[in-house]
Amino acid sequence: MSQISGSPLHVLGLDLDGVQITHIIDDVNYLDSIGRAQQVALLCDSRIAEAQAEAEAQADIGAISAREAAELPMQTEWIGQMHHQLQADVVAPAEAACHRPRSGPLAALRQRRRQGEPAAARWALLGRV
Repeated sequence: MSQISGSPLHVLGLDLDGVQITHIIDDVNYLDSIGRAQQVALLCDSRIAEAQAEAEAQADIGAISAREAAELPMQTEWIGQMHHQLQADVVAPAEAACHRPRSGPLAALRQRRRQGEPAAARWALLGRV
């Protein structure tokens, strides 16, 4: 600004260091139009960013669902293996113990009951009649 040689300030020997503008009047709203264009651009950019974030979130949800769907057969297989192991380790030995011939007076009573012997005769065996 101080390089304007023909200005009235230069003629007086004054140099202008800075200017502070405090108020501008724009009758045709040119400055407001510039601001509106920037607002529209920012709004557009924010909507695009929001849409991209939503698309990424949906893609992540889809990936998680696909991974879980892929793991489902493995989990089903594991459950089947655990069922077979439980059958072999717990159920089969318990059933075998139930069907194993026993000895003693209670085993004799059970055997007679299975054979259809009347209850009074079985109680007599225990000496309770």
